[in-house]
Amino acid sequence: MGIYADANDGAYKKHVTWRDTEEKCEKCGELKSAEIHNFAKLKNGYHEFVEGVDEVSFLHKRMRGLVLVKLKKDCLDLPDKVYIQRHLKPTVDIINAARLIAKTSTRVIDALTRLRMLSDGFQYVEKQTGETVCPLCAGKQTYYEFYNPKEPDEYVPEDWANQGIDGDGNQIDYQKRECPCPNCNATGRVPKYTRTAEIVECPKDTALIEDLEAHEDVGRLNIYAGFTASVDRVVALCQKQGWTTIRADGRGWEGKTPHGEILENDKLLKLYQEGQDLYPRIAFIGQPGAAGEGLTLTASPTTVFWSNDFNGNSRLQAEDRGHRIGMDKERGGRIVDYLHLDSDAYVLDNLQKKKDLQKQSMTGLRKVFNVNT
Repeated sequence: MGIYADANDGAYKKHVTWRDTEEKCEKCGELKSAEIHNFAKLKNGYHEFVEGVDEVSFLHKRMRGLVLVKLKKDCLDLPDKVYIQRHLKPTVDIINAARLIAKTSTRVIDALTRLRMLSDGFQYVEKQTGETVCPLCAGKQTYYEFYNPKEPDEYVPEDWANQGIDGDGNQIDYQKRECPCPNCNATGRVPKYTRTAEIVECPKDTALIEDLEAHEDVGRLNIYAGFTASVDRVVALCQKQGWTTIRADGRGWEGKTPHGEILENDKLLKLYQEGQDLYPRIAFIGQPGAAGEGLTLTASPTTVFWSNDFNGNSRLQAEDRGHRIGMDKERGGRIVDYLHLDSDAYVLDNLQKKKDLQKQSMTGLRKVFNVNT
């Protein structure tokens, strides 16, 4: 599945790349746009591009018949997960804000992202906080662009210039010229913006407070959220309710008591699992992608998803942090989803139907999540 080349001394083969796309050359492993396939730029060592074969995509077919697939539930004596969807009613203001987002957004992905933020109780706002050096011209007020001497007024895409061809594949001898920077209007400076989270009302607050109260006797609760601003909101809410928090997201880990004491990072998981005497109430708050693998969080029988991202594997791994060997079989394992706006249900439905999850070691499983409403 890989492409190999002789090392400098010829004593062994060196791995160059995987055959994971037809866009890589069968001979050298470089993409079609690489200079080695451009005779105009590289006359010595040039060779014509030979379309490769995406062998990685066929790996599961090659392994079929050689691999015995077993479901997790067939290998471990664990109780079934219990899935709960908690539907939360949005206010009139939130509904109107959601409609405005849907109406004014020009791209589906932008609208969905903004709706997910609104559902989580915030909106990112870009505020100008000064100026900074223009990234295009590096403050020089001018920059160099490629042009075709025969048609100097036509725009030349960078990939055309790098390959020395035009849109029809014809060889072109492009030239460079110095021009006023269009990004900063030849001033060398551009506005600097800082992104802040503007908080809006959200019924997920009330739902989480109820779940925290329901877990007072256990003293532990796993919570996942899709955005860093959502994680911050959940941390603040748990702290306000008197819970110590362990935050784990793309920024790293932090353990903090309601009184502001910072806990040692290397002891956080042990405290969560075994430190009920020292810290009777701890909430673990993380993002599925950053804190969804390799952790043992069986001290809590419940995992709450304040919100999800679109990564099906991260979701599945996050669920299993509390549903694994060491869990209390009598208490079982509950997976709770907060569904505020339709965007929450849309993301969850997308995770349920992802085909790539069904191609993993759980082949044959009809649905990844069997949700009980």
